Amino acid sequence: MHMNVPRSKARKALIIFMRYPEPGRVKTRLSAGIGAQEASRTYEKLARTTLGVASDFAERQEDVSLFLFYDPPEKSTEMKERFPGPWHFIPQRGEHLGVRMGNAIEQTMARGFSQVVLVGSDIAHPSSRDYSRAFSILERGLVPLGPAQDGGFYLIGLNRYCHAPFAPRTWGQGTVFRRTRQLLQSCGFLTEDLPTRTDVDREDDLESLRDDFLHRTQLSVVIPTVGDPAEIKRRITGMQKQLWPGDEIVIASAEGTFPCTKEEDLEPVRCVKGPMGRGRQLNRGAGASRNNLLLFLHDDSLPPPQFPYLVRRTLQDEEVSLGCFSLEFTPSSPSLALIARWANVRSAFLKMPYGDQGLFCRRETFERVSGFRKPFIFEDVDFVRSCRSHGRLEVLNHPMLSSSRRYLKKGVLKASLHNHFMVFLYFLGVENRRLHQFYYGNGDSAHRLSL
Repeated sequence: MHMNVPRSKARKALIIFMRYPEPGRVKTRLSAGIGAQEASRTYEKLARTTLGVASDFAERQEDVSLFLFYDPPEKSTEMKERFPGPWHFIPQRGEHLGVRMGNAIEQTMARGFSQVVLVGSDIAHPSSRDYSRAFSILERGLVPLGPAQDGGFYLIGLNRYCHAPFAPRTWGQGTVFRRTRQLLQSCGFLTEDLPTRTDVDREDDLESLRDDFLHRTQLSVVIPTVGDPAEIKRRITGMQKQLWPGDEIVIASAEGTFPCTKEEDLEPVRCVKGPMGRGRQLNRGAGASRNNLLLFLHDDSLPPPQFPYLVRRTLQDEEVSLGCFSLEFTPSSPSLALIARWANVRSAFLKMPYGDQGLFCRRETFERVSGFRKPFIFEDVDFVRSCRSHGRLEVLNHPMLSSSRRYLKKGVLKASLHNHFMVFLYFLGVENRRLHQFYYGNGDSAHRLSL
């Protein structure tokens, strides 16, 4: 074990059991029907959904700690890079599934957790209500069991360790749930069943995902840039590892800046070129994108872990027309933290976030408001105002890390006053190209436009 998890004040632990989504190594029965590659993609979406639901649950339940037990153990680096989140990574150990589950529960209890719930990562429509109910059942001294439609189980909880249910060597059969319940009862446990869920193991099980918003949607991340290619590529590398299957990143480059080459135009990252102007570039990137969800990022910002899940979870509410993240500067300072705090208050109460918080919407909303109508500057403010007339703005309490370089270069107070003065000019109706000239002046040649 490489991590040092203290004995928790909280007695509750939620374990997510997961395999690294490698074609041919996951969902072998499903692979027989749809192929190893597609089966792996399906499993990854299921696992990412489960992780998102689990983190939502833990965020609301401060007394619950999360553990991600993964297999195979040699995929430690890949797991941590692709699935960052509020959990402790621990490799599974044991010769078969039952032993691995039993060991995971025993290890977690040895760290001081007296209520442990273990869930699988391949269930359609995982629900935090199941997790809440499971811990409630444990509070009453019973054992929660979540039956899967195929005769297995997707959840088990214990408040004291018992070896017997995990001892049998045969798993994946239609009698596993019944056998496990009998073994628990023979050890003196009283069980209580949770709702039956669908374990996506065969091609027929895919029907349960047909209308699932999280599963059927795909995300395009659009990044306008005139910046340093090496820095942008570094940021993209971290983001693209978190993308769900079918998601993409579209770099909207201005002519003469970011070098778009055929070698770089590969899934899931593509690059398009055209005239300078952030509004223009955002529209160009959105026009070249292929997916039904759009996330617009500044090229010096990094979205929070699990951002593809957070975007999907938010936009599945049809009353939400636009979403964004909270703002945090990096590196920060007391004065920059104060500016970020004001930005978050402004977003929450005045419903006026800026583009450095990351704006996301469904494609139909983007098209309904005719995209970004301001070509050079304040395209974000205008876009937010347009989208708000078509639904609710949702501000997520997950920070977008935005570079503080422009504040530090100009001076924090001077930059803040300058920004607020520019907003004042925008609301006075000053022409957009002229605003751009006032904002950048002669200080940043990368952003200057010929008038």
